[in-house]
Amino acid sequence: MSISTNGRLPYGTGSIHIRSNYYWMVYRDVAGRRVQENTWTADYHLARRMVAERALQTARAEVAALEAIVHETEKVRAAGHAGGEARTDRGRREGRPLVRGIDEMRRSGGRTAGKGERA
Repeated sequence: MSISTNGRLPYGTGSIHIRSNYYWMVYRDVAGRRVQENTWTADYHLARRMVAERALQTARAEVAALEAIVHETEKVRAAGHAGGEARTDRGRREGRPLVRGIDEMRRSGGRTAGKGERA
C-alpha cells in the first residue's frame, strides 16, 4: 500500500512556515496542544522531517490510547458484562410517561409543561 503525498506533509500532521531565515513548525503535541517550534534550519527538507518526527510521536500516543480502549473492552466482554443489564425504563423517571396521551394534550390546549410543572 502506497500513500502519495506529492512531497507534502499528510493532512493533520502539522505545517512549516518560514520566518526570517529559519523554518518554524506548527504541530499538535501528545496532549493535543498546538506547538510552534523553531527548527533552526533554512533547509525545507530537514524542517519537514522534524515535523514528521513530532507527528509520529503524537500518532503513536493516539494509537496506544486506542489500543488501551480496545483491550479494556475485550476484558469487559471476557468477564461476561458485554452490555450491562437491559434497562426497561429507558432512562425516564418513575411514573412519567414516555409519550403524552392525546386526551392529555387536548386538556392542556397543546401547551407543554413549564418549568417546575409535570407533564
